[in-house]
Amino acid sequence: MSQFGVKGDDLQNVCYLREERDAAGLVAALEGLGGAGKAIVVGGGYIGLECAAALVGWGVDTTVVFPEAHVISRLFNPELGQWLEEQYAARGVKFVKGDQVAEFVGDKGTVSGVTLKSGATLECNLAVVGIGAAPNVEFCEGLKLEQRGIVVDANMQTSTPGVFAVGDIATFPSKYGGFMRCENVDHARKSASQAVKAAMGVESAPYAYLPYFYTRVFEYTDGPIVFNFFGDQSPHASVWGVGGLWEFGMRSGAARAIRTLLRDRSGGRARFHT
Repeated sequence: MSQFGVKGDDLQNVCYLREERDAAGLVAALEGLGGAGKAIVVGGGYIGLECAAALVGWGVDTTVVFPEAHVISRLFNPELGQWLEEQYAARGVKFVKGDQVAEFVGDKGTVSGVTLKSGATLECNLAVVGIGAAPNVEFCEGLKLEQRGIVVDANMQTSTPGVFAVGDIATFPSKYGGFMRCENVDHARKSASQAVKAAMGVESAPYAYLPYFYTRVFEYTDGPIVFNFFGDQSPHASVWGVGGLWEFGMRSGAARAIRTLLRDRSGGRARFHT
């Protein structure tokens, strides 16, 4: 996992979220701001949005900067992304879309702002880099690699017999065809169980994981937002439902995925069968 790689990313109060000590450092920085100040969140994906929701809860003026046209573009279509941006904006979060941080600017060793690639500047007392991370596969010479991961079979065994890969780093056969990677703790646990059974010679059904992601934000308010995703990242259509937005992934006329965004816990529930 590499650093962000722009000038000034080593300044104090430029925070990452990859280890427990990073989270502790972020909390310490927020406590130092005393419920005020300005923050820049780099990245419009899961990590960035979860951070932004938490930061405004601390009373920090928060702006999210990302290069895509809408948030969570890897999973959301424009309509769903716009809906979520509106919910965040109503809670005080600002967005700068289609731009990137080119430099962190410092004052006496502490971040004081950012310069964007467009030339614009934004002031801040805190910056959180939430751009995710890529699996470290440099040590895997000789193994088949695909989609930034190690290719495995339905038992999580790599192209080298007796060598297994699980979790984020495994590119495994999808029940929908082809191969996929899944960055989710549930998959990490279940793929590990599959690999152990195979390594111990215990017969089991081929790994057929249903991709699953979720996030819960603004839970400290009376209007929390809950996002769930189950299934395949197929072409999709969106429909409005009670309390939020429902998005169904379709392939060959059949539902292959469902994404739900609910404004509160009283929203409807969906059951997805594969």
